[in-house]
Amino acid sequence: MDVKRFVDELRKKYPTIEDIQTDLVETIDEHIGVVFQKDWTPEQYEQAVQDKKLQYKKEAVRGVVSALGPIYEKFGAVSSEENKTRIFDNLTTVIEKVDPNTISSFQRDYVKKNILAAAYQNLTLDEARRIVQMQQAFFEVWQQVFPGEPDSEVENAIKKIKEKSGLTLEELQEKLGIPDKEVPPERFELKGAKKEIEYPGMPIEVYLAEKRLQIIDVRNDQRWNADYLLIDPAIFDQMNPTTGYKGIRENEPITLGRNNPLRFELPNTVSRDHLKIELKNGRLIIEDLGSTNGTIIQLEKPRRLSKKQVEVQEASPEREQVIAEFREYVKKHQPEIEKELQQGRDLDELFYHDFYNRNIDQLKYKENDPTVQRLAQEYSVQIEAVSDNLLREAQKGRDLVLMDNSYWVYCDINGGVRNQSALGRFYFNIKPEYVGQIFSKTAEAFCEAGLHSQMKMPMVGDAETFNRFDKMVIYFDNEEERKVLQVLENLYHSNPEAFDDTGIPRFTAEIKNQRGEKMVGVGFAEETPFRNQSFGIIRAKILADVYIEARDSRRSIFDSSFDFESAFRRACLKYQVDPQNPAFNLPRDPERFSELKRRIEARV
Repeated sequence: MDVKRFVDELRKKYPTIEDIQTDLVETIDEHIGVVFQKDWTPEQYEQAVQDKKLQYKKEAVRGVVSALGPIYEKFGAVSSEENKTRIFDNLTTVIEKVDPNTISSFQRDYVKKNILAAAYQNLTLDEARRIVQMQQAFFEVWQQVFPGEPDSEVENAIKKIKEKSGLTLEELQEKLGIPDKEVPPERFELKGAKKEIEYPGMPIEVYLAEKRLQIIDVRNDQRWNADYLLIDPAIFDQMNPTTGYKGIRENEPITLGRNNPLRFELPNTVSRDHLKIELKNGRLIIEDLGSTNGTIIQLEKPRRLSKKQVEVQEASPEREQVIAEFREYVKKHQPEIEKELQQGRDLDELFYHDFYNRNIDQLKYKENDPTVQRLAQEYSVQIEAVSDNLLREAQKGRDLVLMDNSYWVYCDINGGVRNQSALGRFYFNIKPEYVGQIFSKTAEAFCEAGLHSQMKMPMVGDAETFNRFDKMVIYFDNEEERKVLQVLENLYHSNPEAFDDTGIPRFTAEIKNQRGEKMVGVGFAEETPFRNQSFGIIRAKILADVYIEARDSRRSIFDSSFDFESAFRRACLKYQVDPQNPAFNLPRDPERFSELKRRIEARV
């Protein structure tokens, strides 16, 4: 036998001597037996088996451990995926059970050996973070019970782990406020060729000669009945879509060119049959059809913000409450969540419908309830009456424009919002019997005050709609913030009975009036920087990212060993959301929505 090769194979599978010992003991327990003697009782036979196992454990296990011990002390474990997995399992097992009342030197030595073994592994940034966090969690408890100088071997191993993984450089960048190096977008030039793409999480830039278009993700926005939209960002208006867009659906290819311009205005530099876009098995296939001037595709990933851009501030109470509620939701529904994942459902869609926008554990409106059925019938009458009333007001000269998309009824007031880059949203949780009345009153009041806004409410009333926390949404311009607040306060205090106390959408900010009184059923949020990605969908994606990170580390988000705060912060930065106050975006602009921030942060 080639002893060196044998030992090297062991060092690939076992990060510590204790792991070899554990597997040997388990093998002996499973396979060692003795021949039954005819004069034995069952008790004597069982005792003979145990004695034999004990003999093997003393001789074989101790022999192997004593022979390999010096090799592990000198050379350590070999870098391998098997070792990495076992190290994480070992550390997780110890740290989940660590208790100041029972912590022992054996546990300390075992954690230390796994940290030393981890220093030989090729770790990603996230894996290195997890190792560092786990050793910190253990030795914080150890120092409480046995105060003293830190273990120099452990500190050196952690330093090595940080340096090898690049974590040291990242920590230095954060400390000095150095932003991450900008990664240039990927660029592909096509001429009579095609490119298959997985959506990168940011709009895909598509240039037909000098004509710029974009492909954006609308899979979680039921308004469009499409997976993606091809848009002209120069003219497309998601609030009032009339031109400059085309839906992209699975196995429904579209061809674009001057012969078939669809809803686009195309210059002469675009060929008659220029481009074909197809969606197959979730991947986009973009093909240049031999055009004269070619097609360029540009892919950009979401930019990261440095820690300096996320200055320390107190976390909002809404954030803390939502995180606590999310942990409880997962704890209660994890089997159903896992089942949905196995069936291929998008996790962000699940969290959006079952957590973000309603409380599935405390549904106020039940589908088979006769009262709810009656409210549903009355709701249809309400919506029709509101539409008739606002159309009459428009005929009298008021600047009100109604439209719908089969789910929402929209109303543009005084031309609608003007500054798409600085929008706020108010969410109204209104009792079903008052939705139409409040919508009509608000539209008329905004019109009378000269405010530029868009409002929407669901067209169809049923139990699912009634349990929504956002039965009415108002979009408004930042520069009209104070005037909007005044009109809303007047409306609220004239109709307090109309607002439901079942909650507001998760992560939205509670609103108080000038006297510091809470306006029940009213929430605020800043519009996201991602076009056609709603506030709710982005927050659901953040929670989905946190859940997946925990799942990939073989833990749950409510496990004490899982660093929820770090995972949540990383997900927020990915989507440019303020991790301390997720009702707002990053980077923070102190001038934007200053009155709302004053009320929220000061808790007036």
